[in-house]
Amino acid sequence: MISIGPSRILCIHFAIAFLCLSFFLAPVVRAEVVVTFWSQELGRNFPHAFFTLHGTRTDGTKVRASYGFTAKAITPAILLGTVPGRIDETTDRYIARSNAHFSVLLTDAQHDAIMRLVAEWGENGDHRYLLNSRNCVHFVGEAMRRTGLNVVEDKKLMKKPRSFIQSIERLNAGHIRVIELEASQYMDWPRNETAQTVTVSGARHGAIAREPSR
Repeated sequence: MISIGPSRILCIHFAIAFLCLSFFLAPVVRAEVVVTFWSQELGRNFPHAFFTLHGTRTDGTKVRASYGFTAKAITPAILLGTVPGRIDETTDRYIARSNAHFSVLLTDAQHDAIMRLVAEWGENGDHRYLLNSRNCVHFVGEAMRRTGLNVVEDKKLMKKPRSFIQSIERLNAGHIRVIELEASQYMDWPRNETAQTVTVSGARHGAIAREPSR
């Protein structure tokens, strides 16, 4: 029989206690991605709706991005019918002049679904822009559906970004986090940070890129 002295037993006890303490004190990575819905109706640009994504996926991937949908060129042609559209990766400068309305916590699956939407409406997907039936508000409305929200498209609101987003806010009261703040007051949106650029179901998310031209 192997004999273990009192000092050895004491050392083992200390080692176990240290390991347990290290486990409980280890930093916990909080895995959650937040989608926030924004509008801009006053300023130098046309009314616009878009959404931001920020947070951390369960695999530790950092997310920080912003997406909207607009016509490739603002010309009288948008009043006549279908024109080419494009996905905007909205700049911080543009966001700074906008209003945050409400946010929702996403699962990884919901985040993936939103990124598929970005790919589906992007350059390699169906990027037709129609002012009355496939504009920035319709794009944001579909993103809301993919977060699991109840979405009703009131025809009177589909060219009114702020009014539309606020109508969905009221419709989903209790299931969202109401914000209703200007960008300068919405402190949860991380500023001057760059996330990893990775691919999720064919769509890219990462650092915010260019200024949208409305």
